[in-house]
Amino acid sequence: MGFMGCGASMAFIDVHLVAFWQDHSTPRALMGVSLSLLGVLELISGLLTGWLAMRLPKRTLLGAFYVLRSCAVLLLLGASEDLRTLGFAVVFGATYLGTVVLTSMFCLARYGPAIKGRAFGYLFLAHQFGGFASVQLGALSHDLWGSYQPYIVGLAGLTALGGVTSWLFLRDPDVDTAPPPGLQARPSA
Repeated sequence: MGFMGCGASMAFIDVHLVAFWQDHSTPRALMGVSLSLLGVLELISGLLTGWLAMRLPKRTLLGAFYVLRSCAVLLLLGASEDLRTLGFAVVFGATYLGTVVLTSMFCLARYGPAIKGRAFGYLFLAHQFGGFASVQLGALSHDLWGSYQPYIVGLAGLTALGGVTSWLFLRDPDVDTAPPPGLQARPSA
């Protein structure tokens, strides 16, 4: 569920975000600064996530990233131009790559190195379904209502649901009792 929301929110950025800002007459310079800021924070988020994952429960961190991403999407509905652009860029950029890093960690811990790639591939398929649906539903929302607002509310709900499912249904790999397949403990020398 979470990774589908990840794909949906990323596809919104790739396809509809600039059009959304243009609908609100956002200055081009502000759009450019916001997209650049989002990209820089994406890089920092990816690096910081690995460090945080060694110190905090991974499911809590993943759930928090999804809930923060949901909040970022809701910032697009703010009345202030700065909130719709810079606020969105900061919050979304800070969570952008962290969800991928943590999901990959869960796949490795849960399925082991032998099939981690296949497991992550299946999850990435859900990610791409979310992306496809996002592009289509965003366009449909704009065509039917002349606005992305109904779609943005739905996208925020889907992304928040990903956070809640992470908190409720994932177990942290560090506290699992049995080692994942392929990662059997070796006797110490």
